[in-house]
Amino acid sequence: MRLVLKLESNKDVLQSKENNSKFYGGMHGWVYNKLKNTDFSKIYFEKEFKPFCFSNLFPIEKALIKEGQIYSLIISSPNEMFIVALLSQINLEEVINLGEYSFKLKSYKPLPKINVSKANLLESETIINITIHE
Repeated sequence: MRLVLKLESNKDVLQSKENNSKFYGGMHGWVYNKLKNTDFSKIYFEKEFKPFCFSNLFPIEKALIKEGQIYSLIISSPNEMFIVALLSQINLEEVINLGEYSFKLKSYKPLPKINVSKANLLESETIINITIHE
């Protein structure tokens, strides 16, 4: 299952290797903090693969996060209950600080799990990039 977050930037920040590194660490910390009072509260301490991943911010032009612009971010998990637990803890308009970046959560939308069967797989050597348009 996936969760799409729409984030409004609170300030201009130029992307850099250091800022992006802080963003990824901050994003992990934000997710773990949101899960403190859920059935997933101990995943940070477990020495195994974590049941989630997240995308980069998009769309970004010229490596600049602009104040007032809306960016999207997708959190994914094969465990539907993980996303449900996360949903139960997030609040619209909350401020999310991720390293140098600062955002206000404007909206969120869970996306249902897509079941893929052999009947609807395309066999190709071409990489397919799928982008969500709303």
